[in-house]
Amino acid sequence: HKIKMPSGNHAGSTRAREFSKENQMRHKNFKKFLDAKTAGSGKIRPTARTRAITNSPPICNCQPGNPSAKLTAMKTARVPAIIFALALIGYVIFLGCTVSLLPHQMATHFDAHGRPNGWMSRSSAVIFQGVIGLIPSLIIAAVFCAIKFAPTDMIRVPRRDFWFAPERRDETCAYLAQQGLWLASLLIGLQAMVWYQLIKSNSQKVPQLSPTQFSLTLGIFGGVIIVWVMNFFRHFSKIV
Repeated sequence: HKIKMPSGNHAGSTRAREFSKENQMRHKNFKKFLDAKTAGSGKIRPTARTRAITNSPPICNCQPGNPSAKLTAMKTARVPAIIFALALIGYVIFLGCTVSLLPHQMATHFDAHGRPNGWMSRSSAVIFQGVIGLIPSLIIAAVFCAIKFAPTDMIRVPRRDFWFAPERRDETCAYLAQQGLWLASLLIGLQAMVWYQLIKSNSQKVPQLSPTQFSLTLGIFGGVIIVWVMNFFRHFSKIV
C-alpha cells in the first residue's frame, strides 16, 4: 500500500496551527502566573522602565482621557485667579487711599543705613509704584496662562513629553497657570510691603528707613520664592 504524503501547503498550514496553539498555551500560562502573583502579594512589582513610563501620577484625580479633566483643572486654578484679582484691586485701592499720608516731596531711595538719598514728587512716586507693582505681575500671569497656546517644543520643563502628552496637556497648562498666578500675587504683596515702608519712613520729620525691617521683608519674600521654585520643579520631576 502506498502512503499518501501531505502536500507542502498542507504541511505548512499544519505547522502554523501548531505554532499558534503553542503561543496561545504560553499566553495562558503567563496569565496564570500573573494571576498567581497578584493573588499572593496583592500587586506585581513593576520594573524600573515600567515605573518611569507609566507610574507617574496625574496632576489631578482625573483619569487620562476623561472628558471632565479639563473642567476639573479649570476649577483648580480658580482659587489663585480670584486671589490674584483681589490682590490687584486691593493694591490699587491701597495706593489711592495712602496718597494723602505722604508729603508733596518724599524720599524714595535710601542708602544701606536707611538715610534718604533720592527724592520724588508724591504724584510721580504713586505712578511709579503703581507701574512697578502691576505691570510685572500682569506680564508674569499672562505668560503662564498663555503657555497652553505655545508649541510643546518651546516649553522647557522636566519630563516634558510625559506632562504634555495629549491626555495630560490641559491639566498641565492649568497647573502652570495656577503657579503663575500665585507668583504674580506674591510680587504684588512685595510691592505693597515696600510702599508701606515708604509711607512709614516719610511720616517722620526726618525720613528714615529701617534697614532691619526692609531686610526682613526681602528675606521673607526670598524664602517664599525659594519654596515656590522647589515645589514647581519637584512637581514636574516626581516619579512614584
